[in-house]
Amino acid sequence: MTYLINILEEAEHDIEDIYYYVAYNDSKANAESLIDQLETACFSYRIIHQIESQQVYIYAVLDGRRDMTTLLETRVLRVQRH
Repeated sequence: MTYLINILEEAEHDIEDIYYYVAYNDSKANAESLIDQLETACFSYRIIHQIESQQVYIYAVLDGRRDMTTLLETRVLRVQRH
């Protein structure tokens, strides 16, 4: 069975945040590599999703090594500002 993957805007922002974090704290090359290989790197990430029929909606992509409480609080504040 194949699924249509829908990455929602906030999840896109999560991916961008991950990219910028790695680029700033490590290197741009490693950030680009991580994003290119996100599918195989997902073991350390929490992906919040919903499956409806044959569609998958990606709501969030979160670094599982970070403090989830702080991360989710920051996310809620970011959403409230929009």
